[in-house]
Amino acid sequence: NQVVTLDITNGNVISLFNKAHYTSIGPSAPLYRDGGYKVSDMSNDEKIVLLSRQWYPEVQETITGTDTSYHYELDEEVLRNLYNSFYGVNTYQSVSSISNGCLTLTLDSQSGKYVYDGTGGCGGTSNFQVQEEIIKAEKYSDRIEIIGAALYYDENGFYKDYNKKEVLDTKITDVSEKVISEYINIHQNQLEKYLYTYHLDKDGFYYFDSASRIN
Repeated sequence: NQVVTLDITNGNVISLFNKAHYTSIGPSAPLYRDGGYKVSDMSNDEKIVLLSRQWYPEVQETITGTDTSYHYELDEEVLRNLYNSFYGVNTYQSVSSISNGCLTLTLDSQSGKYVYDGTGGCGGTSNFQVQEEIIKAEKYSDRIEIIGAALYYDENGFYKDYNKKEVLDTKITDVSEKVISEYINIHQNQLEKYLYTYHLDKDGFYYFDSASRIN
């Protein structure tokens, strides 16, 4: 079971890492609070929400009459292709509606598109954030494993965990992405780490398996 170390700055590795995360305002609860998720345990709705990081940018948005009324649509074929390329060939099952946790689109069986009409946009902010950096990526004979180190922070300091039980630093006031990246690189042994696994299928492609906290 030969192990090949992958370049953590490689675009494909970064893409796999990003796709394994839910989009959220503030730290994602299923991952950072609950410790992760396995595809084998997820409902189809949960899979659709996780996949929204990929399908939401493909949603077509048009203004309908007023500045606050919008029409959204997503071709089901686009969703099908994204789903099968992430979870596995022929795993997609048609559903009546899809959601990213904010916007819900309903399938129009005549057009074959998921649509929504109404007030649009998903917004919101959170003072509590998390930044996670890839620290290792390896390819085995049957899978790819990517490990990230996470740092939680707000205006009061840096924390090791989602629940802020362990304070790491209260003296740093600059919370720019560069400063946090440098902190993670230097202090990664003190931080929570997360493992993202993709299995190699018989078709030669890698499909998402799980995300889990490993310390």
